[in-house]
Amino acid sequence: MTNADGILTCDNLFSRLVKINEVIKIGEVRKFMFHPSDSRQTAIYFKMYVTEAEDAKYVDEPHVQKEGTVITIDSPDTSKGCDRELELRIEFGGTEMKVSVIDVESGNNQTSHVDLLTVDD
Repeated sequence: MTNADGILTCDNLFSRLVKINEVIKIGEVRKFMFHPSDSRQTAIYFKMYVTEAEDAKYVDEPHVQKEGTVITIDSPDTSKGCDRELELRIEFGGTEMKVSVIDVESGNNQTSHVDLLTVDD
């Protein structure tokens, strides 16, 4: 896919946030930085996926399942184009994750809770 700036991008990349059998403490927080794929984007969508595959690269692979959570963050100031920072923050609980996305420039913040016991098909 080519964005508005003529740059080739891929919107279906799988980003591994946690590995299977990885030890995680309750209350542990992890932060990841992302950037818009298009300089004119004013709304960015974060979709959560799960897989047991160690080598997943794309969310449309057969062994990758959509978890169901979608977080939309408004990023109204497009003056920095694709250089805007979007912080994905995950706080691990006993049976759920609290997932927040923060548009660093504007301070906009959206939070959702992900149930770790069930997966939607």
